Amino acid sequence: MTSDKAALERRIDELTAGFSGKLSLYVRDLASGETILRDPDAVVPTASCIKFFILLELMRRVAAGEFRLESRSPVRADQQAGGSGILKDLSAGIELPLRDVAVLMIALSD
Repeated sequence: MTSDKAALERRIDELTAGFSGKLSLYVRDLASGETILRDPDAVVPTASCIKFFILLELMRRVAAGEFRLESRSPVRADQQAGGSGILKDLSAGIELPLRDVAVLMIALSD
């Protein structure tokens, strides 16, 4: 075990010591292949976790110059789905800056 992995495991243990919920964790260093596991086979609802990764990818592309947060994107009728959020109630074809779309995704699950 590398010292970096050991330090990360200690930090994870410190952060979760007082956690009263159920923790399931799988971390893999893509360079070394080392893993850190905490009940990795538990079945847990993901809720809105995917939003974090979508936002992360958007920001990666913004940093790479592929997108600009000020760029406007139309919301087509076929993209408006039921459930939570507000986009389903707005006019089809409305154009919003990517920044606003990202905020709606995080805040209202759009």
